Amino acid sequence: MNARESVRAKAMVARAPWGALPLLLLACAAAWAESPEKTAETIVQLTTGGGPSAAVILYEPAEVQRLHDKVLLAVEREAESGRKQIRNALFGAGPDLDDVRRMTPENLLLAILAKLPARTAKYDEFKALGSVKEGEMLHVVVRASLTKVERLKRRSIVQLVTLVPSGKEWRGAIPGGVESYVDAVLAAAPDDTPAVVPLPTPAAKDPAAAALLARGIELLNQGNCLTYFLDVMEPGFSKTMTQKSFDAIVRGCELNEKTRERFRVGLALAAAREPKVENGGLKLVYDLNGEGLPYDKVTLIKIDTRWFVAE
Repeated sequence: MNARESVRAKAMVARAPWGALPLLLLACAAAWAESPEKTAETIVQLTTGGGPSAAVILYEPAEVQRLHDKVLLAVEREAESGRKQIRNALFGAGPDLDDVRRMTPENLLLAILAKLPARTAKYDEFKALGSVKEGEMLHVVVRASLTKVERLKRRSIVQLVTLVPSGKEWRGAIPGGVESYVDAVLAAAPDDTPAVVPLPTPAAKDPAAAALLARGIELLNQGNCLTYFLDVMEPGFSKTMTQKSFDAIVRGCELNEKTRERFRVGLALAAAREPKVENGGLKLVYDLNGEGLPYDKVTLIKIDTRWFVAE
């Protein structure tokens, strides 16, 4: 591992949740090892325990850069035609084109992996069973086993890890399933069809809730942030802060189109989804997980006979 890669590894460890530190420290140790079998075992250990994103630190940087360049080129090309199908599919509705452009190769891959289901399971033994060389690539078969339990609960799986040389070390190639997923998204995007942006179909059971979402979208499209915060947000929102703080929030919304767009996208997504009804029908929760927004849900609350967006 060279100096630049060491700095990147330390930065990823610094940003990791405390619960993930032991796994990442194991990954760093494996990255220094020259044994391809050990690297493959560590990749399987990380991915089975923490999902596909946990092993990104062990992927060959050139592979990660290649995927980044391929995705960014496709996202930029479709943006020239006014589309965002690829961007929405890979990153959710939150990030705009500039956000994607600013992503480092590692962060772009992590953002894609965040959209994929993470199937994790507990195993305590990892053993490379054999390998097959194909050109510069090395395919290593690894068995993960759960052994430190009673006999009836023991289990094992076998996974294939593809490695590529990186100096004197071995690093992981982009997993075939991830590459296939990205290629399928890129292939599904239209090439020459004129861009059509469908309006969301309100799915809320209460027509008044759907009307509130539509009003919020309209106000944000107009840049009318003051009315949005006073009339669409719950009444307690403006009462929890000083007038100076409230004025600063409104002004920031009016001056920053990106801020308005993130509010608007959340409302538009909510308008097209079925909410979870809580508190005897007085609360509607719209799940926005995986959409790349700085929040994971939109909540409406009913006060007297009116719906409001909760703080």
